[in-house]
Amino acid sequence: MRGWSRKELLEKLFARFDQLREENQLALPLKRVWMVAQQDD
Repeated sequence: MRGWSRKELLEKLFARFDQLREENQLALPLKRVWMVAQQDD
């Protein structure tokens, strides 16, 4: 059995966050933010 690293856990959580029940979303201290992406040259 293999566990997830902290990075893997957060990636999985962020990928499915919108699918969690509202009470589970509210229990997690996360806030959605928008940022300007840096352009690659």
